[in-house]
Amino acid sequence: MRSIGGMDHPVRGIIKTGKPRGWVLGLFLVILLGICFRWANLSGRVYWVDEVATSIRIAGTTRAQVTEQFATGQILSVQQLLDVQTLDSALPWSATFNALRQSPEHAPLYFLLARLWVQFLGHEIGHETGNGIAQIRSLSVLFSLLSLPAMFWLSSELYRKLFKGKLVRSRRASLIAVSLLSISPYFVAYAQEARPYSLWVLALLLMGASLLRATRTKDFRDWLLYVFCAAVGLYTSVLTLLVLIGQGIYVGLIAKGERKLLQQWFIAAGGVILLFFPWIFVMVQQWGTLQDNTTWARMPLSPIAMVAIWLYSIVVLFFDFPVTVSLSLETIVKASTALLILAMIGVSFASICRSSKSIPLFLMTFALPIPIVLFLIDLLSQGQASATPRYLLPLQLVVLLAVSQGSVPPRIGGLEGRFGAERFLFGRFFRAGILVFLVGLSLLSCIGNLNRTPDYLKAHNRFNPPIASIINQASRPFIVSEAANTMNLLSLSHSLTPTISLQILPTIEPEIALDDCNTNFLFNPPLELIDRLRQSDLLTLQEVYQPDLLTSEDIHLSLWSMDRAKQQHNGNLCQQEAAR
Repeated sequence: MRSIGGMDHPVRGIIKTGKPRGWVLGLFLVILLGICFRWANLSGRVYWVDEVATSIRIAGTTRAQVTEQFATGQILSVQQLLDVQTLDSALPWSATFNALRQSPEHAPLYFLLARLWVQFLGHEIGHETGNGIAQIRSLSVLFSLLSLPAMFWLSSELYRKLFKGKLVRSRRASLIAVSLLSISPYFVAYAQEARPYSLWVLALLLMGASLLRATRTKDFRDWLLYVFCAAVGLYTSVLTLLVLIGQGIYVGLIAKGERKLLQQWFIAAGGVILLFFPWIFVMVQQWGTLQDNTTWARMPLSPIAMVAIWLYSIVVLFFDFPVTVSLSLETIVKASTALLILAMIGVSFASICRSSKSIPLFLMTFALPIPIVLFLIDLLSQGQASATPRYLLPLQLVVLLAVSQGSVPPRIGGLEGRFGAERFLFGRFFRAGILVFLVGLSLLSCIGNLNRTPDYLKAHNRFNPPIASIINQASRPFIVSEAANTMNLLSLSHSLTPTISLQILPTIEPEIALDDCNTNFLFNPPLELIDRLRQSDLLTLQEVYQPDLLTSEDIHLSLWSMDRAKQQHNGNLCQQEAAR
């Protein structure tokens, strides 16, 4: 090791001054590509039901109100479905607040900022004006871009390490962490969602960085910054409360009886809860609504599927390719790649545990509270909340942080005296190989996703494009559906041609009146309805779209053609009407 001022500098050679080295330029190129990926095809991806929920909330309405408005049996146009998703600039803010109160499980900050954003840009959704989707999604892109310097700050604070009495900041690890975040196909995908997750990522990173700084400096202003960041996190996602608890455990473990530090954290945490109390009051007041809105989280899911989702939630940070369950060479290659990624992540965590005690403690208390609590809730309710990848963002950020530090070869103590597997696993070239491999996979995944919707991202609405293609190509298409599909139809409306008409009925009976000159489609009927209509002699049904499913539990959309069994019309009349 070299010395500075007669003292050994443990990372001299890792960080050098002067002209940028090749790896620095390479990482900056990777970050630039990640920025470009976030803007690519921003308006071309499916605008799914959760994003529709964002639009209607900031427009001052709710799922129930929209269903009541449209499920009346009246003939509707596609533009009517788009109009309800468009913000009227004259709408009072009280209407947006009232709509947000009807979804208390979602903290309100992102939606209020989204209303400000679209009102400032001029938000209008339609086939002619049609860039409204890109406008509202651009807010998430902005938060995602701000997350890059936030990741650098957190990594810099985290990897200030004491080796032989020297306090060192590992800039290489910080730059690698930013690079991994910038091109992670998972975080790129959520950067293009009109949902709160990019803002939550930003809040989590700032929350972690400000806590590390506050515990290091013990300065009042730094604790005040932590209070602000934690409050932003809570007002973005209620799950941040579990992260706050985990950080309290971290402070308690590192304090080692230092009462002043503990007192500072409890005062800060009290201030955070006090700031968040208004929304706590809303959640308590709307507890019944909150339970109704989260029924899906208490639906059962097989243990094998849950374990697969947990592992996939980690692998997808670097490797996002379509999943198949058939036994083929492609499947074997993908599975082997996934296992290799998990092994590399394990090596990175092992490297951190060898070099420090405080860093693994921070990472574990940051990553584990949410998955542990959700898993316990799932055990009690037999639900599936813990198998929701977007709820595991703290854990996923920790994986990136671990890999970034694990990619930096140690210069402390050296490996010269070590032999065998340990020297190989923690050596310079092996770690560089891990980084190159993961960066390469991430870039390939981002390129592959430019014209593809990741399966985990849009849920059942990923089938919108092929369904809309069938409908748009039909002669005089007419869509019939039940009230339960109102939100799915709002999502589908972004892919339909403006001339298409549709009808949403409270219930569909075999005696439904159909125009024989139309191509009548039945959109996403439940199995009970299909059985009931088939048992009658009045209608004939034929499934015209059936997607390939990963498992039998995979929720999907379906499309059926529907005609009267005994058509009494004259085909010439339809031709004459079409000619007019």
